[in-house]
Amino acid sequence: MSDWEHAVRSELRNYRGVNDSSEFTLNDFQDFCRDRLEAQFPDNETIDASVRRNLQEFRDRDEIEFL
Repeated sequence: MSDWEHAVRSELRNYRGVNDSSEFTLNDFQDFCRDRLEAQFPDNETIDASVRRNLQEFRDRDEIEFL
């Protein structure tokens, strides 16, 4: 598992715990985790794109569902 994949999975768990919901908009999720991911990956200038890519990969593996 890549560092990014692990980080986004961790943020998904955190989001569900804080919001008591598994449903979210992309913007809400990115707003929720952007600061922590920027701190974790300071050289990445495309945080939102990296989050989208990982969510799409999870979707493609049937791990999450886009509504």
